[in-house]
Amino acid sequence: RRVRGMYGEFSLLPFAGGGGLSFQVGGIEELDGLLDSWGEGVFGDLRARTSFAGVDMRGDLFGGWRYRVGGYAGRTLAEDAGGWFSRAGDLWSGSYALGVERGDVLFSGDGLGIRVHQPLRTSGGFRLRVPTGRTRYGDLTWREVSGSPSGRELVLEGLYRRRTEGGSWLLSAGVVSEPGHRSDAKTRGRMLFAFERAF
Repeated sequence: RRVRGMYGEFSLLPFAGGGGLSFQVGGIEELDGLLDSWGEGVFGDLRARTSFAGVDMRGDLFGGWRYRVGGYAGRTLAEDAGGWFSRAGDLWSGSYALGVERGDVLFSGDGLGIRVHQPLRTSGGFRLRVPTGRTRYGDLTWREVSGSPSGRELVLEGLYRRRTEGGSWLLSAGVVSEPGHRSDAKTRGRMLFAFERAF
């Protein structure tokens, strides 16, 4: 696959205690793919250009609590040089998160927090032309299939992390509304346990 791009990050307004405000901007050109996906044959003619921007802000609140707010927005312009996609772009994508955390809750170096976030969501949809047969004269007949997200997934979760001599671990529990960005999907609970160790 052939991909080229650029990325830049800069910070403003440094705050006491390690907080601050930072921005990220960038662009990616995919010469034979779409959003890190690629194909062959009738799907091999896709190419896309994506530009994106993000912001991240963090700082102190009160009583040892800290906040962090971040967001991302991107736009993808895609084209299909003779393949099956009759419309693949433009596509808009975005994600954001808001959280608070406090350290040294039960042990030195641990952390307790809560956050709400929307995982990456792409809107704008696509239209795909699928061949369904041939006429008696040999011409292809087509059917159009379209798709786009119908809902907005939101995740509310509490997190606890702790570092030990053997590594670090994280425990989170929360609820997911409209999982998979599908409006007909039921709200569900979720638990996650992760352990990390360096060698």
